[in-house]
Amino acid sequence: MRLAKWMTLLLGLGWLNLVACSHPDLDKPDGEPAGEAQVDGDGGPPPADVDGGPDDADRPPPADDGGSPADEGPDTLAPCLLNAFSPSEGIIAAHFSEAMDPVTAGVVDNYTVRGSTGDSISFTSAEVEGDYVRLAVAAGTSFVPGTSYSMLVRNVTDLAGNAIGSTCNRAQEIRRTLYLNIIWHQHQPLYLEPVRDQLLSPWVRKHATKDYYDMAAMLADYPKVHLNINLTSVLLTQLITYYLERLGPFVDVENNRVDEAGFLATWKGKTDPWIDLLLEDTPTPESVSETQLGLLHKDAWSCVSTSDAMMKHFPEYRQLRDKPRSTYTQEDFLNLKGWFEIAWFDPDFLRHAVQLPNGWVVDLSDVVEERADGTFWLRQPITEELCNRLVAEEYKIMANVIPVHKQLLYHPDDGSGQIEVLTTPFYHPILPLLVDTDLARQNQPWDPLPETPFRFAEDASAQVAKAVKFYRDIFGISPWGMWPGEGSVAEEVVQLFVDNGIRWVATGQEVLHNSDAGKRHWFPYRVDGDLVAGDGGSHADELAIVFRDTGLSNAIGFRFQGMSGAEATASFLGDVLAQAPGLGEPDRLLTVIMDGENAWENYVRDLDAKDFLHGLYRALESSFDNGEVISVTGSEYIRGNPARNVPAHPVAEMTELEPLSAGSWIDGTFSIWIGEPEENMAWNCLVRTRQDLERSGIPRYNPLADPPADHGSYEYLVYKAWEEMYAAEGSDWFWWFGSDMITPANDDTPFDRGFRAHLAGVYSFLRQINPTITESICPVIIQESGKTPQGPFLEPPTIDGTFVPNEAEWINEGGFFNDADSGAVANPADDIARVYYGYDEQAIYVAIEANEDLAAKLGSDYLLEIYFPHKHIVDAQTGETQSDPTNPQSRAGTELQFKIGGAARVVTADFAGSQTVARLFVADGAGGWQEQAADTIELAGPQTGGRVVELRIPYQALNQAAGDPVEIIVAAVEGGADIDLAPNLGSQVIFEDATNVVKVMFVVDVSGTSVPRDAYGSCCDNHPPPDGQGIVYIAGNLPALGAEGDQWVPNVVSLRDDGQSGDESASDQRWTIIVDAQRGDAVKYKYTIGLPSDEGRWFGTEEFPVTYRGIDVVGDDPGKKLVKIIVRDIFADKPTGGRDGYPGSMTTFEYFYEQ
Repeated sequence: MRLAKWMTLLLGLGWLNLVACSHPDLDKPDGEPAGEAQVDGDGGPPPADVDGGPDDADRPPPADDGGSPADEGPDTLAPCLLNAFSPSEGIIAAHFSEAMDPVTAGVVDNYTVRGSTGDSISFTSAEVEGDYVRLAVAAGTSFVPGTSYSMLVRNVTDLAGNAIGSTCNRAQEIRRTLYLNIIWHQHQPLYLEPVRDQLLSPWVRKHATKDYYDMAAMLADYPKVHLNINLTSVLLTQLITYYLERLGPFVDVENNRVDEAGFLATWKGKTDPWIDLLLEDTPTPESVSETQLGLLHKDAWSCVSTSDAMMKHFPEYRQLRDKPRSTYTQEDFLNLKGWFEIAWFDPDFLRHAVQLPNGWVVDLSDVVEERADGTFWLRQPITEELCNRLVAEEYKIMANVIPVHKQLLYHPDDGSGQIEVLTTPFYHPILPLLVDTDLARQNQPWDPLPETPFRFAEDASAQVAKAVKFYRDIFGISPWGMWPGEGSVAEEVVQLFVDNGIRWVATGQEVLHNSDAGKRHWFPYRVDGDLVAGDGGSHADELAIVFRDTGLSNAIGFRFQGMSGAEATASFLGDVLAQAPGLGEPDRLLTVIMDGENAWENYVRDLDAKDFLHGLYRALESSFDNGEVISVTGSEYIRGNPARNVPAHPVAEMTELEPLSAGSWIDGTFSIWIGEPEENMAWNCLVRTRQDLERSGIPRYNPLADPPADHGSYEYLVYKAWEEMYAAEGSDWFWWFGSDMITPANDDTPFDRGFRAHLAGVYSFLRQINPTITESICPVIIQESGKTPQGPFLEPPTIDGTFVPNEAEWINEGGFFNDADSGAVANPADDIARVYYGYDEQAIYVAIEANEDLAAKLGSDYLLEIYFPHKHIVDAQTGETQSDPTNPQSRAGTELQFKIGGAARVVTADFAGSQTVARLFVADGAGGWQEQAADTIELAGPQTGGRVVELRIPYQALNQAAGDPVEIIVAAVEGGADIDLAPNLGSQVIFEDATNVVKVMFVVDVSGTSVPRDAYGSCCDNHPPPDGQGIVYIAGNLPALGAEGDQWVPNVVSLRDDGQSGDESASDQRWTIIVDAQRGDAVKYKYTIGLPSDEGRWFGTEEFPVTYRGIDVVGDDPGKKLVKIIVRDIFADKPTGGRDGYPGSMTTFEYFYEQ
């Protein structure tokens, strides 16, 4: 059987369920209007068969064992009708799964078209063109408005004489041409450390070589495909300033060589640190610095920061990553830095020579070879010379990112070109929140917001104006369209777009639903700058707004990751065609918006999604030829393009949407960026810095002016102070704050450092203008992870005011949390560095480590205080408890946030004398504090020059007993004021509340029946029985799930399948664990399959990369007390839409309540 035909049929089978048959409304989010088509699965798992073909019963026989080519042999497969549509007036086309016999398919009587009202349509001719047949409708035929028409095909055969199948010869509804508006979003935040003038990450460079060039260049092979690419200004600024301008002068393009000495002498430490690592000699294990070790493998961003899906195509790289780090040699370091570059080139550069728009050629096929299994292996060893060459090759690609977009740029005035380049407000802010953070209340009425609203509409205006100017400077024309950061819009920002000449913007489907639940997302709408219905006699303040199809867009980023390119293409096109308008309906514009870079890293069966993208563009070219689907740019749809049969759709004629709800593409809210404690803390830092900038009297630099050429001038310092402010307003920092998003490295601290670096940068430039300006220091928002106690102290630490022999006496069995409040700039009030804690049957143990000499504080009013709430469990069985009076504030007046109420007691280390004295105060419930005897409390330290104070606090002193809930907040007090709290947010829980426990029983099906265990290519090196000896584990954000502080540790907490301890049946491939959680907790987790030796290792064991699951420990009946939940999961079943912290798409729950 011909391989090409099978691939065609594979695509066809993907369409049949969605087009040739009825298309039900699938997986609708709550509140979505009935009748609006939704993508099947919306980010759910790939199909159970992920081997690229139909079910076993329909699968073709295997290829001849004698080695005959796969495309030989007779064709015995029946053709199918995929779609029926009307590309133009008087024509109905039938789309088959393969090329059809011109004789049988050319007989008009073989086609029956009937309306739902019973009327029939006659045809005068049938023109066969491969797998399409164009039927001419008889003159005078009219279609009844509001009637759906179906097509039945009989007696037609393919070229091999196979008759059409009786189960796939009907199209339930004949549709019209659909206009498809694809937007690929390319963006990186400003990774700049402004004081050092160095980028903190390599991601602009990495994605330039893997994505930014190729995502545009490949369109040249498909001239009939038009789409949009959003290039953010902040991305291009980094590309130009830190790579093209600084690296370019030292690159010998002809010899693929960088002048190392010249570059390092001029710009060392001024691009990204991996460039320096590549160009400098590789260190030995003896000479390597901590900074270099971080770059090589220890930091969150390092030479092993490559997804497992990508690494599987580079086995030598993966083997090197998995080698014990303690055994790394100098050669290993060299190979690490080389492979980190090679793996991040687009595969085309590895496979063959690629000529770039300016005539340069990049060809790395002499470096690696691709084998039949799709893996790449070195043809030559990695050397220092090769690393130098790789930098030169990267420069050549980076230098052509902008030219390739210019070469293919779509010009709305004459309809030439293919790619409409969009832009985003300059630093990618959540624009409405710059106007007023209180706009979040529209759709987040339940969330706490920052103490002081951020309200600087002029900053929002500047971000838009700067982006438009930058775009004009780069491309020579003004942008028509804009993708606001994260699709964030509101009625209050519409005028900002209009004032800057923007004709259309895009946002999420959920924003439309929140604005008007009755409207459909496949139509663009008209919005204007007022709150009054109608145009008021003028169209000057109007623009178009289009809405992202949630399910289809998310499928690209999540559901397709486990599919082959052909499967993904079939699924995508099937869902597209299902949303085409019916006969007599108005034109539809289906908008698909997706990250054009990060998603491809996790396509486990299709390296860099090359097969999917090429298959998609080939199919769209064919669809364009037949009028089935016409891909357009946003401006092309509005203005029209007669040469491509695209009529104009003027903004003035679009339905008005009034008012426009404030929200983003995620749930139609801003909850990812504001509302959680960490996020609000960051907004508080931002508003303080912005207020300080305002109070400084430094004038705003004109956003339409070029940067000053003289870097030593007053004007340049003013410009840089404002640029740092705008950069801090970017959305990316806030994306990673809070618990709703976690980076793939399970470490969000780089983004915290980046955010605070920009705030510090504002003050750095201000102080160069006015040295008297005082900085409002932003504390560390995301702390380095601590450690959770492993159990009671078997050997308690000695309370002597020092660590003997070291802190191991605390952390072997106890835990700690960090409290760093200083970043690039020292915070003088950052007294508390780390707090150690633990317990035994009689007492709580606490050690406070400071950042300074505590002995120097003796003889002063300095205090270290430990606050405790109170709840004593009288009877755990009945839930009877007793609580002492509490105060909501500290003794110095600071609000305290405990989980179980206010502060009932405070234990104080008083520094007034020549040595510290323990004191105990009890709250009176009215804001006052009464001192009590503290003779049972042990206190020691600080020793001379010491930074440690240690305490042993008996439960009796707290009026509690072992097993009672315990939390602490530590305060450093000076001058009667709390100058440092630890932790910065909330409290540190030592014991959870036993009366608030809910038993959570996790049951996960690992049989692979519903979803293959390796659906996403991230599992399993060791399969579970009966297929192997692997063990099923769970990792999450609770200590019971193996959390160490904020770090999740995989392959530690095992489930069981032995019929014991709650497991329902032995050896049924449904593994079980029961853990304690607190009522109301948000539990985040994911499953792994591995061995005990895989502790701490995600790759090769996790059910899917990056994404994690989540449940809320709440019942479905708020009137009852929840005591147990059974969560039934399926391994590798991703959360719906690929959303972090949501249940799997097939997860079910059972709830049990107190009787």
